[in-house]
Amino acid sequence: MPRPHKSPYESLRDHLRSQTEWADIARQERPDVYNNLHHWTGLKLYALHYWIRVYSTILPDHLRLLGKEKMAYVDILAGSGLNYIQEANDYLPGSTIIAARAPSKPFDWILALENEPDRSLALKRRLAQVRFEDSFEVIPFDADWHADTITTQLNELRAHYLAFVDYEGVHGFSWKSMVSLLQHTGDVFITLLPGWARVAGRGLHADQESLARLVGPRLADSARTEEELFSGYIEQIRHYRPNVVEIPIRSGRLYEYALLFAARQTAGRSPWMTAIDSLRANLETLTGDHVIRALNEIRGRFSF
Repeated sequence: MPRPHKSPYESLRDHLRSQTEWADIARQERPDVYNNLHHWTGLKLYALHYWIRVYSTILPDHLRLLGKEKMAYVDILAGSGLNYIQEANDYLPGSTIIAARAPSKPFDWILALENEPDRSLALKRRLAQVRFEDSFEVIPFDADWHADTITTQLNELRAHYLAFVDYEGVHGFSWKSMVSLLQHTGDVFITLLPGWARVAGRGLHADQESLARLVGPRLADSARTEEELFSGYIEQIRHYRPNVVEIPIRSGRLYEYALLFAARQTAGRSPWMTAIDSLRANLETLTGDHVIRALNEIRGRFSF
């Protein structure tokens, strides 16, 4: 018999069920070191987890056709490998730990960049719980300083990559570095934050300089509204990745941002784009409040 179709909430809950187990193991290393985040983070991690399963199932059969030999995951602004979810009083794994645990076929190489010393050390120890130490690297410095390291490693490995660029503000990975990454073959998730538009609106010189580094000076100078800034940024990404999909991440209250998925040109409606459309459809019905509900159900705190 065919499997019954899961609702968006059931899909979220089942992904988070695995993630809570991974988080519990990650907490065995440096339990005092974690990222302090909000409940909508669970939606972003669900999206990444969902796509890693798709990516690692489909891509290995296409590596030779793409002129590549290996499959790599690149986590920029990676964090500690463990997230404390404030509204749920619970933990979820960081994005790099999901990349280490979720694939149907493991990534050949994982590269993570995190410049805060305690977080980078904790991430390295947590990755070592899952992977051999010669199969990953954690760089404990600013990602912008090592944009060339990313591309050098991808070239040496002849790797197709999946990258996650998880901005928390207007710092950390410049447009120049993004272009360097996009010039190599791979797919990218990018958080597109409403705070970027607020920085543009303040008109302060230091803020404008930060924004110009983030989105490029031409767009920072020309964009006058939030819509112009975001649509302009997406068009810049489309210059390198024709398929760009905006995935909503909503708190359930007032806060909302977009998770961009950017992929190479594909023929027709490939399995890649069909899967990302399904993911977007799921997240259009979910909010951070569903994350709290799912974590409470998983932990048995109360039922619905």
